[in-house]
Amino acid sequence: MPKKIAIIGATGMLGKPVVETFIKQGYVVTALVRNLSLAKRTLPESVRLIQGDIRHAKDINLLLEENDSLYLNLNVKQNEKPSDFHTEAQGLATLLQVAKERKLKRIGFISSVVMNYQGMNGFHWWVFALKQKAVQVIK
Repeated sequence: MPKKIAIIGATGMLGKPVVETFIKQGYVVTALVRNLSLAKRTLPESVRLIQGDIRHAKDINLLLEENDSLYLNLNVKQNEKPSDFHTEAQGLATLLQVAKERKLKRIGFISSVVMNYQGMNGFHWWVFALKQKAVQVIK
């Protein structure tokens, strides 16, 4: 039986090579994408695409059907403000709720190593705090 993995963040700069690596390793990949036409242009044809958004539990449920693992490549856009919706905060909370209900076996997550600079020399940035909390709640 082939290994199956769900991916959120498949069309981003890091997402595409990660998708290709999973495929080369024999995984069947399903990706949750907001922009279906972009995904069709940038991802291999073998990727099963589900149009949806991390904001919606029903979309996440559909993504996780028949998958026992999930890979996340979430980001904070340059124009986001602390009061905006963030995939690594509110989106992640929704996702983890669904994953827990579905008894998902494994979640892989990539985040910036730079977030470890938070607090060095008095430096504090809300984005690093967001990323640090995301890592904590996934663990």
